[in-house]
Amino acid sequence: MKIEMVTHGYKASEHFKEVLTTKIDRLNKYFEEDTKIKVACSAQRETQILELTIMVDGFVCRAETSGDNMYNNIDVVLPKLEKQIIKHHEKVISKAKKERTAILQEAEWRKQVKASKLVKTKKFALVAMSPEDAIAQLELVGHSFFVYKDRTTLKTSVVYERKDGDFGVIVVE
Repeated sequence: MKIEMVTHGYKASEHFKEVLTTKIDRLNKYFEEDTKIKVACSAQRETQILELTIMVDGFVCRAETSGDNMYNNIDVVLPKLEKQIIKHHEKVISKAKKERTAILQEAEWRKQVKASKLVKTKKFALVAMSPEDAIAQLELVGHSFFVYKDRTTLKTSVVYERKDGDFGVIVVE
C-alpha cells in the first residue's frame, strides 16, 4: 500500500512512521499494491487524533480515533478499519455469488430450452364460425385453446379458457 501522510500540529517521528507502516501492511491482503491510504495525524491541546482513509473503486473506508498517545491510536483505529473492509468484501463476495448463481440458472434454463424439441406438427383447415361455436368446439376437443376464422371479420382468432373459468379471444391483426 502507498501511504500518504498529512499532519496538523503533530510532528511524526521516523519511529512512529515505521510502526504505522508495519501495522498498516497487514491490510495488504485486502488490496492491491498501488492502493493509497491517507493517514491524517493531528494534535489539539493534549488530544492526538489519528484518521485512516482508503478509497478503492468508489468504496471509501474511514476510521478515526483520538487519545493521549498516537501509538495507542494505531492499535484502536486499525481494527475499526479492518472490520469495515471485511464487511465490504463480504458484501462484494455475496453479490458476486448471487450474480454467478443467476448466470448458472440462466444457463441451465437455456440448456433445458435447447433440450426441448418440436415433437409434433398438426395441420387443419380454418373453419369460419362465431366465437360461441369456437367455445363449443374448444370444450369438445378438451384443449386449452382453439384456432378458428371469425365468421363476421374473416380474421384468424384464438379462443382460450382463462384461469377463472371464463373464455377469452385473441384476434390476429
